[in-house]
Amino acid sequence: MSDTSQNQVYEALAEAASGRLAAPRPGKLASVRVSPGGYLAAAALLTFASLVFLRTHRDLAALLLIAGTWTITPVLMWTDRLNFDGRVLSRAGMPAFLSRLIRRSVTSVKVEDIERVDVATLRT
Repeated sequence: MSDTSQNQVYEALAEAASGRLAAPRPGKLASVRVSPGGYLAAAALLTFASLVFLRTHRDLAALLLIAGTWTITPVLMWTDRLNFDGRVLSRAGMPAFLSRLIRRSVTSVKVEDIERVDVATLRT
C-alpha cells in the first residue's frame, strides 16, 4: 500500500471516529408531568387561610387570596414537567422559571449523580 493511500485510510478512519464522538445531541428523550399533590396541598392551605380572613371580616383579602390561589395553582400544576435528554434530568415550566429567577442558577442533575430512583404508579 502506498503512503498516500495509507494516509487517506487514516484520514477516513479519523473522520469516522470524530463523527461518532461528536454526534449531535438529541432533544428530549422523555418528559413527564410532576405530581400535583404538593400544589393541591398548598392550594388547600391557602383556601383555609382565605376562610380565616372571611371569619375575621377581611372580605377583600379573602376574595383576592382565593381568586389568586385557584387561578395560579392550576397553571403551575399543568406547566411543571421533568425532562430527560439522555444525559441530564431537568425541570421545565413556570415553577422552574420562577426558581431560576430567585436562585439565579439552573437546577439540573446529571445521570452520574443519581443514586436511587423510586417509581410509583397511579391509576387513571
